[in-house]
Amino acid sequence: MRHHPIKGLLGGPLVPLISVSALHAAALTAWMAPMPDMYNNFGTDLSASPSGDLLTVGGTVLGQQRVLRRLLTNRGEYLWHVGYGAGLPQFIGQPASAAQIQGIVQQQMLLEEVVAQMPPPSVSVSYYPDGTFFVSISYTDAQTGTPLLLEFDVNT
Repeated sequence: MRHHPIKGLLGGPLVPLISVSALHAAALTAWMAPMPDMYNNFGTDLSASPSGDLLTVGGTVLGQQRVLRRLLTNRGEYLWHVGYGAGLPQFIGQPASAAQIQGIVQQQMLLEEVVAQMPPPSVSVSYYPDGTFFVSISYTDAQTGTPLLLEFDVNT
């Protein structure tokens, strides 16, 4: 019995499209690659790189930006996740104890995936006479194991 080659639409032999499949796979891989994160400190505009493109960020700096965003976002303000955020700005000028704010920061830090669970973060809060406050957090980066210090003022 003689086997006949499979004919293509135009009557010729069907040519395997391996190169097109490989090209498609490469394009699909590029499309699925993670998009870089934009450098953005909470409450500021996006930044430009020296070449004029949007500045991107990664590593521990991205982690610190994520922590700040979580701590300074009020609950209900992030439309896609209304339970997200510690809402620290709501305590400016309000009667709240340093221990209360420390507890909220500690709890929120453990929800952030860039923060290692062990050792747990260490948080201290100091009040200023004008009702604003200073937060200092020592924590370990979950991906690198690097101990980090994040300090910031919460003011208007």
